[in-house]
Amino acid sequence: MVVPGCWDATVEFALRRGIGHYRRVVCVPAAGSYRICFEGVANGARVEVDGECVAHHFGPHVPFATPDFRLEEGRHEIVVHVDNRFGEHNAMLLKRCGWYCYGGIHRSLHLEKVPEVRVNRLHVATLEVTESTASVEIKASFSAGAGKADVRVTTVDGSILWQEQVAFTGGELRKTVELSGIVPWSPLNPALYFVRIETADDDLCQRVGFRTVACGNGSVLLNGREIKLHGINHHDYHPESGYTSDLLRMKRDLDIVKDLGMNFVRTSHYPKDSLFLDLCDEMGLLVWEETPGWQNGPEEMRTDRFRQQYLQSVGDMVAAHYNHPSIIIWGFLNEVRSEYEELRPVFEAVTGRFRELDPHRPITYATNRLLHNPDRMLDLVDILAPNLYNGWYLGEYGEAFPKHPAEYLEQLMKWFDDQGLGQKPVIIGEFGGGGVSGTHRLDRRRWSEENQVDLLAEALEAYHGHPSLAGYALWLFADTACCESEEMKRPNSHNCKGVLDEYRNPKAAYFAVRDRINSLNQE
Repeated sequence: MVVPGCWDATVEFALRRGIGHYRRVVCVPAAGSYRICFEGVANGARVEVDGECVAHHFGPHVPFATPDFRLEEGRHEIVVHVDNRFGEHNAMLLKRCGWYCYGGIHRSLHLEKVPEVRVNRLHVATLEVTESTASVEIKASFSAGAGKADVRVTTVDGSILWQEQVAFTGGELRKTVELSGIVPWSPLNPALYFVRIETADDDLCQRVGFRTVACGNGSVLLNGREIKLHGINHHDYHPESGYTSDLLRMKRDLDIVKDLGMNFVRTSHYPKDSLFLDLCDEMGLLVWEETPGWQNGPEEMRTDRFRQQYLQSVGDMVAAHYNHPSIIIWGFLNEVRSEYEELRPVFEAVTGRFRELDPHRPITYATNRLLHNPDRMLDLVDILAPNLYNGWYLGEYGEAFPKHPAEYLEQLMKWFDDQGLGQKPVIIGEFGGGGVSGTHRLDRRRWSEENQVDLLAEALEAYHGHPSLAGYALWLFADTACCESEEMKRPNSHNCKGVLDEYRNPKAAYFAVRDRINSLNQE
């Protein structure tokens, strides 16, 4: 089995659920402490070294590392047992999940030798920024309780902006640094820098951008200025490789996002590969990154296992991706049953965890509990993110809602005001409709490419440039395989709302959206 890869995207093990066993014999050149670092495993992993379990982990798509273990010089066997089954052990993902949940070591991993005294983590936060200066907080954790570390900030070509030897105690270092001669990170100028921390035995370097993000008066503020977010939802899916992607495909996908005239990506509905985020940093694309969840309800969300797994996933995502300047929003729990007041403790725990780990980014979740079934948790987040499918779901099944997005949006904004939420920014988390690639109808009926064009054109007319909206994320970048329980409801067993098909071939909607957004951007 190729690693990284998904076994159920192969011919031999297509659609297979169960436990996959990965075995590799490695030759270690020197005795010492080691650990294995994973970029992502779907969904649960048990890691064994020479027959001894060194780690259990549950949480798809999030990076994690095993605890340290001792190896002597010579050959050693590593076995990773990967579980992609649904069940009580998998509290976060449901069998009726909105996308096909592949199994495997679907992102990269490596074995590394670790020194006795090492840098465990380095986080950099921009506290204030101007056109040429930045106030930056540098935080690091160490495996030793006390010592000294050399810290420096450089340009990408190595020019030193600041350096100092800093003492740390209790295994923690915290230093606020005033920088000058910098360029703030922004979509128009995604300037990047390096922060490096070094001890006698170890070093760690992180690439960062200096920028601030905040919410105020219904707007998202980047570096103190209002920015409108025009974007799209992106799934990690390709029919030939499942979740697994390579750098070339990631770059091409993001080039397509830029070609659409967009500046914003929502990582539906799970964290991205670090390489994807690196590209967003370099290309100036803004990102809403979120932890997994799809239409979960009280039955599973009230359990201790759900809370434990979800908080672990939040912690893993924030720890791994904290330094990416492109990430301006943390998200969680798409379209869950947030009308139930009994779930407030779960929402409080999740939002509290985000704010504890990163007080510098706003948080949100996408909701479809709106006028007909009101959401009760919106006071806990910084950004309101309704999912609106006027003409596709809303207005099609007898509800007392208008079919047209502009009319419904006005009702919704008034409802937000009536709930005392009017000062929060509003981003449409999803909107759109299905179009089966190659299906054309003179009457422009449902599932035709013509009907998809009509739905997206009307929605863009309502949302793009709307004075009360901070932005939107169109659903969907490319058609995505659905889970087994959704197959009878979806043509070709896919969610066909992509503006591209699953092989990245453009539909009529792609050209209609690109031309309309680029035209609106010029107005």
